[in-house]
Amino acid sequence: MAKKLRSRAKPTTRRAHCTVEVINDWGLHARPAAALAHAVVDFDAEVTIKHGERSAPVESIASLLMLEAFKGSALEVTAAGPDAEEALAAVAKLFTDGFGEDHKVLSGEGTRCGVAVGSAHILYQASDDIPHYSIKRADVQQEQRRLARALTAERKHVKALESSSDPIISEFSHMLLGMLAEEHIAKQPAQHIKASLVNAEWALKICMDEVMEQFDASGNDVLRTHTNDYRQLLKRLVSRLAKAARRRAKVREGTRRIVVGDNIGPTEVIDCYRAGYAGFITSSGSHNSHASILARGLGIPALFGVDYQALQGIAEDTKLIVDSDEAELHLKPDREALQRLEPRARQRQRQQAARLRRKAPTVTRTRDGVRIRLLANIEFEDELAPAYRAGAEGIGLYRTEFLFINRTDSPSEAEQYELYATIVKGSRGRPVTFRTIDIGHDKNFGHVKEFSAMGLRAIRYSLRHPAMFKEQLRALLRAAEHGPIKIMFPMIAHVAELEEANSLLREAASELELPAGKLPPIGTMIEIPGSAYIIKGLAQHADFFAIGTNDLIQYTLAVDRNMAGVGGLVDPCHPGVVGLLARAITAGLAAHREVTMCGELAADPLMACLYCTMGLRELSMSASKISVVREALERHNIRSHKKLAVKLAASSSAAEIRELLQGFA
Repeated sequence: MAKKLRSRAKPTTRRAHCTVEVINDWGLHARPAAALAHAVVDFDAEVTIKHGERSAPVESIASLLMLEAFKGSALEVTAAGPDAEEALAAVAKLFTDGFGEDHKVLSGEGTRCGVAVGSAHILYQASDDIPHYSIKRADVQQEQRRLARALTAERKHVKALESSSDPIISEFSHMLLGMLAEEHIAKQPAQHIKASLVNAEWALKICMDEVMEQFDASGNDVLRTHTNDYRQLLKRLVSRLAKAARRRAKVREGTRRIVVGDNIGPTEVIDCYRAGYAGFITSSGSHNSHASILARGLGIPALFGVDYQALQGIAEDTKLIVDSDEAELHLKPDREALQRLEPRARQRQRQQAARLRRKAPTVTRTRDGVRIRLLANIEFEDELAPAYRAGAEGIGLYRTEFLFINRTDSPSEAEQYELYATIVKGSRGRPVTFRTIDIGHDKNFGHVKEFSAMGLRAIRYSLRHPAMFKEQLRALLRAAEHGPIKIMFPMIAHVAELEEANSLLREAASELELPAGKLPPIGTMIEIPGSAYIIKGLAQHADFFAIGTNDLIQYTLAVDRNMAGVGGLVDPCHPGVVGLLARAITAGLAAHREVTMCGELAADPLMACLYCTMGLRELSMSASKISVVREALERHNIRSHKKLAVKLAASSSAAEIRELLQGFA
């Protein structure tokens, strides 16, 4: 394009200068360089950009690339000519806007099932506006038939899922069929059409609202999440009544798709899984919703509770990364994010394919025949069956606090017993380790505000409220009648705390008229650095130890793992962490006590191999990680790596430890 014609009388010696910073993640690569060249083409000015000792005319893309200007680089921009100020302003604006590169990171609640990379597929969903109109008495039967057809179509769809070869899909399909058979869906709406002379959609809404209101009014946070299951079913039935099909896209050859929707229920999760989608994102739901539990059981990377407005701005085919381990959604990810996360996505796909090809074994042995027991960490009853399908030999950590949080009162002894007994019965003779309430700074309990990361939490709170604590202990002792259990106390820092907790346990047993010899095994979490140094004393009052690596690492390194900006400092390869864990394992085994690891580190294949070489024989983790850890251990030879493990424990730098860890790979 020709430059503007200028009057000969206009001066040509005007100059302008400014300093700019490169703020886009990829730096001054080819696309921004081309944008700069295009930005000045209409101006009568010569523009030069300088980085250190190098300079380049803005019209030369190749010269601009040679500047090696990356994110954070400071550049000097000089313009000379009649349009110097205008050209300089156009160039500066491009840098200020980051050249339109808008990689954003959103947070949510992740399923901890790895990473998915793909393009967005927007799931069409019916409007929340449900039609409401009156009908004539003569039209009642016709409206009832319309309702019956919608119910039949939905039952047919769910029934087809029930016959799936995947047990968890079959299980949830059976649950959905049960919901469709309930009176407030199968019978009451038809009666309401006749009694109130309203359309089928509105009759469904009125009858199902009664159930959803009961869930919402419950003081139990888990029950409240079931509202979403019914709301999703209502939407599906309303869509069928309106004959509004949900948009589905075929998975194109060589591509991966990630579903984006406002509200995704169990049926949508199953549909996405069967259609081959890589993952999904929704603004509704939470960690304990049925959709989330189902996604975890199927190993689907997913995020719940992502910002609604942000999701509304995602267009079809937008590049996305779902990191369900870190609970992050990357919109239009930059090159660094892709290079870092795509290998993890490919690894997850391989693991998922292997999971579908074989049935999970129940026994794990290393290459040289050492027996390792893999257990599961769970929080909700619905996670029990998927854990055992994944090959768990028992429950190594049942987090009882999720029965207590987000409510204004404590659950009764009867309510606790019912849940604990259900877990024990469902385990069919396999051991279940119940951790007493670990209410803390990241878990809300009614109106209590005194919690902090290192304050009144976990066992400290329980001992401060002995009546409430003994209610839980009695419920656990009663549940032990149905199968083998262990009781574990969290955040023990002093032998005296363990003695006091044991004393309350004996009181609870006495109140139930249980003989002292029938108490279940008692253990303590090792999650405070100080407790790792008093294991010999603790062993006099405990039957086993469980190393909680999540808290132990953050307390050792003085880093709040949940705080933005410092979470990256949580380094499992820090020599202080490795040395402390080695000490805890050695001390526990020397005291002839069983030692388990139940933090996130147990789910890391390399770390699992390392600490099993140091003596661990039990690991407890999320059910979705069991197959990965088992595969690593089955390839690992403990005897041939013992010297390397000793060297690792004595290393003085994280870099050296990472390098040595490759010997376990």
